[in-house]
Parts: sequence; C-alpha cells; structure tokens
Amino acid sequence: MSLVIRVLTAFFVSFLAFSCIENSRNQYNMPKKVGFNVTDEQKAGIAALSDAIIGNPSDPYNYFQRANILFESNNLTEALVDINRAERFEPNNGEYLFLKAKIQSTQKDKNALLNAKRSEELGYQDINLYILLSELNIQKGDKAEANKYIAKATQIYPYSADLFISKGNLAMSSGDTSMALNNFKRGLQLGEHKLQPYQTLINNYLKLSITDSAFKYVTLALRRFPDAKELSLTRGEIFEKAGVGDSAIAIYKKLITKEPERYDILERIGNIYFRNKNFTSAFLIYDQLYKKLNENSKYLFKAADCYEAKGEYQMAIDYLEDKGEDYEEEKDMLVRKTRLARKLENNVPAEIYDFKKPAVAKLPVPKTKKVKSAIEPEPERRIFNTNIGTIEKIQKRSGINIPRDSTRN
Repeated sequence: MSLVIRVLTAFFVSFLAFSCIENSRNQYNMPKKVGFNVTDEQKAGIAALSDAIIGNPSDPYNYFQRANILFESNNLTEALVDINRAERFEPNNGEYLFLKAKIQSTQKDKNALLNAKRSEELGYQDINLYILLSELNIQKGDKAEANKYIAKATQIYPYSADLFISKGNLAMSSGDTSMALNNFKRGLQLGEHKLQPYQTLINNYLKLSITDSAFKYVTLALRRFPDAKELSLTRGEIFEKAGVGDSAIAIYKKLITKEPERYDILERIGNIYFRNKNFTSAFLIYDQLYKKLNENSKYLFKAADCYEAKGEYQMAIDYLEDKGEDYEEEKDMLVRKTRLARKLENNVPAEIYDFKKPAVAKLPVPKTKKVKSAIEPEPERRIFNTNIGTIEKIQKRSGINIPRDSTRN
C-alpha cells in the first residue's frame, strides 16, 4: 500500500513540475497582440521563433530575433517585451541595447538616447547606431553632438540613404530648408527601394505646406509601394486639406475595407461629412463609433452635434439622455444639455449656429452709420507773420550757357 502511495506521490509531483514548466513557457510563447501591418512572411517568422522559444526559453537570441520582426511590423509594445527578455538573459549586449533604443525612439521614450549611448559604450559599432544617435541628439537640440555622429557614420559608409536623411533633419533643425530638402532628395535617390526616404520627404513638404510637391512624391511612392497603407492615408489627408472631400472619402473607404478596425480613418470620414453639412451621414458614423468605443464620450457628443447643427435641439437632448447614462455627471454633458435647452427655449435657428462658440449663437451685428457733428472742427491752418511782404510769382528758370574752357585741349 505504501508503495502505491509513493508511486502516486511521485507521479503527482512530476505532473505538477511539468505543469509549472508549461506555464512558465507559455509566457514566452506567441505575442498577445499582433497589429495590422504584419505580412504572412513575418507571421511565419514569429510562429517559428515562438516554437523555438518554447523549446528553449532561456535563449536570448530567439527573443531578439522575434523583437526585430515585431519592430519592423510596428508592433512596438510586443517588440519591447521581447527585447527586455533578451536583455534579462544577456544584459551587456550592445546589439540588444541598440534595438531597444530604436523601439524606444519610435515610442518617443526619453530612455532611447541613454540606451543608444550604452550600446556604443559596450563597443557596438554600426552605421545605423550612429545615425540613431545623431537623430536623438537632433531631437534633444544638441547639434554639435549630432554632427559628431554624422561624421562617424560618414566614415563607415558615406552613401547611406539614412545618413542623408539625418543630414536633412539636422539642416531642417538649423532652419536651412533648401539644404534639408536637397539632402532628403539625395537620400531618396540612394534609397528609392525603401519607403522611409519617401515618407520623410513627403512629411517635410507637408510641414512646409508645399502640398503639390508632397502629392507628387506620394503618387511616386504609391507606384513603387502600392500596398503601403500609410501612404494611401497621407494621400487622403492631402485631398482632405485641399477641400476635395469626395476623393478623400473614396480613399478612406478603401482603407477601411482592408482594415475594418481603423476607427481613426472612419472618424475622418465622419468629420468630412460634418464639414460638408451632410449631418445625417456624419451622425451615422459617429453613432457607430460610439457603439463600438462607448468608453469614449467624444463620439457621443459628436453625434449629438449633428442634431444640434440641424436645429433639432430636442432630438439632441433625447439622444444624450438615452445614450449617455454613463456620462451624466461629466461637465461637458451638463454644459451641452444646458446650451441645448436654452436654444430650444429661444428657438435659435440652425443656420446661425457656430460650432467654435456653441454656447452663444452668432447674431448679425447691425451696421451703424457715422453721424456728422453739427460743429465741424476748423482745419489746421498755417499762420504767417504779417510783415512777410509781397510774394512774387516765381518765374521759370532759363537755360544756362557755359562757355567752352579754352585752356583744355
């Protein structure tokens, strides 16, 4: 009997140990959430590395490789989790710290510069590290330090597209727009097979409000990278800023078909409808967004604004009361309902509604005519001395004859 108990006990202990191993491995398995931009090839790479990690959860290089793929596909949170795991197993690896700095730089994390410097101190030498250090110092405002790292990168390889982009960013931060654009274009010539040079040039043209040039390069980039969704989004934004709302909506709708969860793009469509006074279509979008993202009161209020813009103040109040139970105590809710009740009471017409100052309707200001004073002030007069005498008429000056100088040859 005691032998049976010992066998069962041993089996139970081994089962618990196996369970603990499996549970400990699960935390190193597939990333919890992978975003929209992962290609099939990247998904296959992530799956293969996840299997390798399950087989050997103590190997830091597998985490590093998976972090690289996640970073390239813009899944920054999961990439940072993996690189932290790799660093925990191998804390003084300059290459790991470089990748960590790249991820943090994209996330606008202030620790990016610190980790990039640590990577350099650990002896990691790479042109991309020096370019990253240059970019981070430009953001910090330390132009001398940025120049130092540009010089280091130039010594390694002077014809890098990313290097010229960094030179352009430095010139732009110094206010030399012409030099900056020339460097960006040179970077594009050297790296036309990459998307980043196009995006950098386009974004800087947009910052400078040179929309036609931005549109030109967006079109060129889309010919080379037809599946680049962010480029299509930028093209739509250019149409939107130019007031060509229909073209922008057509682009945004195509993007939503491919990525139904891009609620930011759906909101853009609603905003265009609203600006074009198509309040019914705008309401349908805002209401849809509120149903999907009801933790955000922004879309509730935007939907109510559509009723308000049409002058349907009672409908706006009913909508807020029916849908906004969770926001009854919010200051914005109280202000809106008070404003709507006042408008309803005063029968304020919809056409004088001003969205920038919704608390008070804009009323036409009567023009007042300037009334002339009964006593006109005397004009300023120049006073002369009475002893000035008689002023004769000035005669026209006659020509002057200068005789020839006979002393000269």
